[in-house]
Amino acid sequence: LDLFVAGTETTDATFKYICLIMAEYPHAQQKVYEEILQVVGTARHPTLADRQNMPYTEAAVYEVMRFRTLVPIGVVHFTSADIKFHGYDIPKGTMFYSNVYEAHNNKEYWGDPEVYRPERWLSANGKECVRHEPWLPMSTGKRICMGVQLSKDELFLFTSGVIQSLTIGLVPGQPPPNDYPKLGGTTAGPHPHQLVFTVRD
Repeated sequence: LDLFVAGTETTDATFKYICLIMAEYPHAQQKVYEEILQVVGTARHPTLADRQNMPYTEAAVYEVMRFRTLVPIGVVHFTSADIKFHGYDIPKGTMFYSNVYEAHNNKEYWGDPEVYRPERWLSANGKECVRHEPWLPMSTGKRICMGVQLSKDELFLFTSGVIQSLTIGLVPGQPPPNDYPKLGGTTAGPHPHQLVFTVRD
């Protein structure tokens, strides 16, 4: 159950969100497409070897995972010893959770967490995707999701592969979808919505 449900539900919901956010932020989608053209072109499919030369695409994916947190509370942990933390005495065996939603929406760290801005992940020269410590979509510590690398690989390949071939857009004449996470179940995925996928020339 853990391997097959947890390993597919979260990646599926994240990719739905990537498609939705790309439709809502066409300027970001266009930047991803331009990077794909520059690095990969159209004669072949993107590969994992391309990722090191595609920092904006990777940043766009990471920013979706921050901007719309699928798992707002991390998995349970227990203290292994009596500790003192910020003036509080916490005994051994105390159960605690990491507040992933707060980490992803902390104004003191991110400045404008309510804004989808992939550029916040880029290095000063724009050539690297920089990891941020409060980014915890797959938990943290020794109990971090064991599929973290597989999921990151899948999302990079899915995103770059789809945008290389298709333009993702909103349905004309319909109100914008509600992109705020739908609570309930294991993940807080997107509400049901429709998008338009158009084959690129």
